[in-house]
Amino acid sequence: MQTEKIIFTVENISAEMLKQEMIFDNCILLDVRTKVEYISEHIPGALNIDIYDVQFSDKVLQLEKNTKIFVYCRTGHRSALAANYLKKKGYDAVYNLQKGILDWKKKGFDLKIHDNSL
Repeated sequence: MQTEKIIFTVENISAEMLKQEMIFDNCILLDVRTKVEYISEHIPGALNIDIYDVQFSDKVLQLEKNTKIFVYCRTGHRSALAANYLKKKGYDAVYNLQKGILDWKKKGFDLKIHDNSL
């Protein structure tokens, strides 16, 4: 008996396109990095659900299915895994930030940065 493997493809989105989507669309911006990474800096408005958290599945599956979800991490690898997981679970409008927050930062776009100097 041969089994059929289903491969889910998630669309990558550039930092420029994400910035536009955030202006014009109601969307969820999902940061799947660790809590420490998120606290140090993140894209304003992002929700943090660590992909390595044992409760990741439970937490991420509470997100609204009818809303566009843009997933990011540092470089785009963890977020691609998370985005594929969401697609597998029936989320249709899921996008991966290509090259992650590093590219967002390189473009000079807004970041919320934790100030350790206090």
